[in-house]
Amino acid sequence: MSTELLTPLPGDTVYAVHRMRAWENDHERGVDGVWVDPEQVALVIEVKRVGRGRTRMRVLTNQRIVMFSCYTRDLARNWRVVGRQLPTSGSL
Repeated sequence: MSTELLTPLPGDTVYAVHRMRAWENDHERGVDGVWVDPEQVALVIEVKRVGRGRTRMRVLTNQRIVMFSCYTRDLARNWRVVGRQLPTSGSL
């Protein structure tokens, strides 16, 4: 399976497919927030489902930690996984 079809997980390196605005904080959508441009690279810090088919993803990009929210079904359309760090010890 191609890595660009994978759902992002914490530790993954991803890039934005579309221009998107980050949320202001965990409770407010972005109005004056940070934008990511297409092909901007980010490191996934957290991915969590928040109900009603939505997922929030916290990433590190341009030396800032920002959060994005989208429908879970659109997560792979908005972000492409370009690198996945696999565990080096323990079991999967």
